[in-house]
Amino acid sequence: MVTDCLILHVFPGFYGQGPPRVGITVGKDCGNSVARHRLSRRIRGAMAQHIDALPPGSGVVIRALPGAEHTRDLSHVLASAFQRVLS
Repeated sequence: MVTDCLILHVFPGFYGQGPPRVGITVGKDCGNSVARHRLSRRIRGAMAQHIDALPPGSGVVIRALPGAEHTRDLSHVLASAFQRVLS
């Protein structure tokens, strides 16, 4: 699933019945080290609100696109993306 600031890859049931696993990647095109780590923390915080909506054993990879650091509500972006992917 591609949004204007994130790319999500969702693999339902990839890890069997364990808890969902999430990987976040923020490339150098998203800013310097400080900006990338700040964005990574923001994505991790937004993802924490939606982790319970994922099926057990899901694998999720989130890649930040350039401009994601300027997005105000990452939680809303993730919510709409998961709604489209999981429905």
